Amino acid sequence: GLLQAPEVTDVLFVGNETFPSDSLERAIATRETSCRSWVFYFPIPLCPLAVGFSLSRSQLRERELPRDRARLVLWYVQRGFRSVEVDTAEVVRTAERAEVTFRIVEGPPVLADSIAFTGIDDVEFPELLDDLPIEVGDRLSTIALDATRDTLTRRLADEGYAYAEVLRNALRPADDPLSAIVTFDVVPGPPTTYGDITVEGTEDLSIGTVLRTTQLTSGDQYRRSEIEDARSRLYGLEIIRNATVIPDTANFARDPEVDVAITLQEGDPYRVRAGGGWSTADCLTLEARWTARNFLGGGRLLGVRGRVGNILAEQARSTVCPQAGDSIYADLTGLASVDFVQPWIFSTRNALSASVFAERQALPDVFVRRAVGVQLGLSRNIAPQTLLTGFYRPELSRLDADDVLFCTGFLVCTPEDIETLEGTNWLSPVGVNLTRNRADDLLNPRNGYRVLLDVEHAASWTGSDFRYDRVVAEGSRYVGVGRSVFATRIRGGWV
Repeated sequence: GLLQAPEVTDVLFVGNETFPSDSLERAIATRETSCRSWVFYFPIPLCPLAVGFSLSRSQLRERELPRDRARLVLWYVQRGFRSVEVDTAEVVRTAERAEVTFRIVEGPPVLADSIAFTGIDDVEFPELLDDLPIEVGDRLSTIALDATRDTLTRRLADEGYAYAEVLRNALRPADDPLSAIVTFDVVPGPPTTYGDITVEGTEDLSIGTVLRTTQLTSGDQYRRSEIEDARSRLYGLEIIRNATVIPDTANFARDPEVDVAITLQEGDPYRVRAGGGWSTADCLTLEARWTARNFLGGGRLLGVRGRVGNILAEQARSTVCPQAGDSIYADLTGLASVDFVQPWIFSTRNALSASVFAERQALPDVFVRRAVGVQLGLSRNIAPQTLLTGFYRPELSRLDADDVLFCTGFLVCTPEDIETLEGTNWLSPVGVNLTRNRADDLLNPRNGYRVLLDVEHAASWTGSDFRYDRVVAEGSRYVGVGRSVFATRIRGGWV
């Protein structure tokens, strides 16, 4: 039979002074056997013990070694090292194991001695050349050159030049091959505006609703960033399942009016969701939600929600709900609310929301809380993918609890003070909420970030019987690496 190729235990790089080995490893096909995940180090060191399923094993493929050498040369050349040399890979092997070494002589890099831009004299855009990916003195990286070209094209498209093109050129003089004269030839094309804006795929939504949502208007200056924002705003209408907003920038005639095609796929105008659960404290819980996602037209949203808990708490407390309370703590708990959202108020950038709710909460043998209230909110898009919301939430609540709770939890032990806390009180905070979503995809982000800031304040001037301040901040970051995405979320608060 065929002999099995040895396992690659190490891939080494010698002479790589500028770039770390882990970067070079991602540039080649040869891999060394590695641990599948850090979780296999704790609490039992499965990877150091070489337990089979914890390792991602890699076998030597000798035909890939010359290709890996070429890949490394190309990797260095793309980053400005035009005279790099990579020796044929050295392989030290036994019948079962192999160690692969690549020896690299980087040589001096080519530097951008000068950078010039042509064709921008008639463009009134002073920030066009600010903070570009390549600057004088940098290595002549084709990656940075392409990024600079794309940055210029994107900035021009955001200033109304939909057909902008940028050509790059790098000249290395024969008498000084380590210096490069870099030129970007900018062809802005004509200033453009939005032309015909067509909408397809609507069923329950009106075309006027779609156009007001996208905030694109024929005759306005074309901006590529507005095209991207329009798609995000369409997804803000819950009835939308899929949306594309495509400008016709492939027009060879370079018409100063850019047509835009909007294609939609709507979901059901009404949605009903129901669910249930069981726990040892709340016993059986049922909930349901009904939503009209185009209420009275115009993309308005109307939702009715209800939740009931403590079902069968009294009857099943001795069997399947041992932590359920008795007496008043075993009565039904729940929430009922009606929510309404008006997408436009005073401006297409504004949205009004209103909610009416009533609830009863119970923590067995500790407290029972009843409340009714409303919440009013006004939201405004203050920047691309940035939403600022102000709200007011007055609610009338009553708290029934054992006197011991007030004395130990609130340090309130006199009967007069306890009576005040147990009475009917107003809790009426005002607040602001700021969200910014700069992820590259609304539904499946691979790069970018999202941030949230939520601030509440309640005092006598807001109509509240109790004063408090509350701040919550949250940030998420997405980084795409190959076919994987690393996501990080940090959340903190203060009361």
